[in-house]
Amino acid sequence: MTTTTFALSNGLKRKFNVSSRSDVQMYKKFLETGSWGAGGCPFVLEPPYFSIPEMINDRLIRKFLSVGIKK
Repeated sequence: MTTTTFALSNGLKRKFNVSSRSDVQMYKKFLETGSWGAGGCPFVLEPPYFSIPEMINDRLIRKFLSVGIKK
């Protein structure tokens, strides 16, 4: 069992949802304060990323680029 699978199956962490207003607001607060708060980061790191901020940045950029560019 991988660390990611363990954290998800035991409810310790969850996947970041780019469409969730509360997930995006939590990330915004992290960027403003430099801290996830007393409970730590609630998100699980998913491959192929090396850090949670990198993962979230990439997902947000991809979401907003796909919305902003129409074919």
